Amino acid sequence: MDMSLRDKVRENTTLIGARIREARRLKNKSQSDLAARLGVSFQQVQKYENGKNRVSVASLIAIAEEIDVDLGFFLPPGSVPVDNTQIEIARNEAASSLAAIDSAIAVLSDHRRRLSDAAARLGTSEI
Repeated sequence: MDMSLRDKVRENTTLIGARIREARRLKNKSQSDLAARLGVSFQQVQKYENGKNRVSVASLIAIAEEIDVDLGFFLPPGSVPVDNTQIEIARNEAASSLAAIDSAIAVLSDHRRRLSDAAARLGTSEI
């Protein structure tokens, strides 16, 4: 009988969690150490490892980098290996997006300051 997609996701979530635990232990890192580096609670790492919570791709990349293993280490057997070039392209796109967001925030902050200055000159606190 074929597994449902839901069953496959559950199975993969459990496998990925077990591989996170295995890699973490091989590198002699505690759940608390890994959690602190990821900016999550140790309970969240515990849930990842127990297969209770799914791990986002971004978090999995961060985990792989933090414990110094190839991202493919976490993938189920028979999966297509991840091309590190694709990961680098995604990182560069994310960095560009963050830079664009930072730039937009700076522009909006400047406009808000100008509006506040104009409101002050007009003698009103309303913007």
